[in-house]
Amino acid sequence: MDELKITKSKAKLVPLGFVAVLFLVLGVSMLTTPEQFAGSLWNSLNLIRVLGGLSLVSFWVTMFLLVRRLTDQTPGLVLDKQGFTAHKALVRNVDKFAGETIPWQDIGNIRDVTLAKERFVRIDFIKDHAHTSSLASFLEADSKTGYLPEQASRPPFLLSAKELNMNFDELLAKFNQYHQAHLEQSKQ
Repeated sequence: MDELKITKSKAKLVPLGFVAVLFLVLGVSMLTTPEQFAGSLWNSLNLIRVLGGLSLVSFWVTMFLLVRRLTDQTPGLVLDKQGFTAHKALVRNVDKFAGETIPWQDIGNIRDVTLAKERFVRIDFIKDHAHTSSLASFLEADSKTGYLPEQASRPPFLLSAKELNMNFDELLAKFNQYHQAHLEQSKQ
């Protein structure tokens, strides 16, 4: 099977752009005409100017994040005949696996799971896979925070389609298609 690169969704950029424009308008108006805000909010013109400056700084930070996300060409998820690679922000419960290629031979089962009204692709591993020690250290770290009982049976991967340019059902189908192709190839 050919390599499938699934790009990150840009849907959240519209609200981010709206917030940036809001910071710009607020900052410019607080700096140019602080007297308009003096009676309704605060009596100190210097405080209003400082808040206007902070709004402009927030505008530039927001614009930086917006431009960075717009120009980011790294795929959110890559599926190929060797395995899959999920990039940061897609791996919900163990971020240290993000960016690491997971081979299909380590995967036992792929299925749909719903948590808090959000659907995830759940990846169950074969018992003796290469990531067992990483998972054990993750569970050990969680046991120190008292978060282990619920987490003990949770798989190391829960992938969300929210950040991808692909709907959930199509993503689950692609995962199963690539995994099945690997299983059929390994039987030959």
